[in-house]
Amino acid sequence: MSDGNVEPDEEDPGGARVVFLTEPGACAGRLEPAQVLVPQWLADQIDFHAWPSVPTPGHLPGRARTVCEHVDWELVHAEAPELFERRKQVGAPELSALWEAKAELAETGTPLAFDVQLEEVGGELALAVYGAGVIGRLDDDQWRIVAPLLATCCSSIHEPRSDVELFGSLLRPARPPAVSGKRAIGGSIRPQHWQIGDWVHTWFGYEIHGDLRPGCVCTAHTVAAAGAQFGPNLRATA
Repeated sequence: MSDGNVEPDEEDPGGARVVFLTEPGACAGRLEPAQVLVPQWLADQIDFHAWPSVPTPGHLPGRARTVCEHVDWELVHAEAPELFERRKQVGAPELSALWEAKAELAETGTPLAFDVQLEEVGGELALAVYGAGVIGRLDDDQWRIVAPLLATCCSSIHEPRSDVELFGSLLRPARPPAVSGKRAIGGSIRPQHWQIGDWVHTWFGYEIHGDLRPGCVCTAHTVAAAGAQFGPNLRATA
């Protein structure tokens, strides 16, 4: 990277690449105009909101990602559901739960951001959701409504301490994660990891491919996820 620009991937000229940050005020970067993986109608929506992808193991090459509240992924899903279905992601909430959480928080004036990665599966574009969250700490009413929608048995949760100053200087070095203060999640959902510490976001993170917990009733337990689950406990996870 030089001069604030993201260097193109010369070994993969057909991939979707973030190439530069534009005028002041842009959320992030745009896709390489010559790329052919992402259709134009979708590129128009994520341009200036895209970042370089996070490396993923195995055969899921990432092309770009967005981590903001500005892209209407619910609309993208309505227009092209196959983009999400192609990924066969296990461990993230079913998409209807994500959209419901977004709507519930919007009623309180709180935008919900999604971490969505653009990946290539079998030569075609696929979308995977790796996280969802807000700036600050959810109040008790917000938590009661959206935590059961966003938390899964494969998820990780990071919450700010109640005394973290969101718009000031964060305490450095950070204090050790708190050992108390975790609130109940409806449905007795137990995330895989949960920490409360010196950060400014409430964030629900999802794995590349989670391991669904038998007997759990979280929103990740869908028919599609059970079909993609590996191992002898497939029926128990549905």
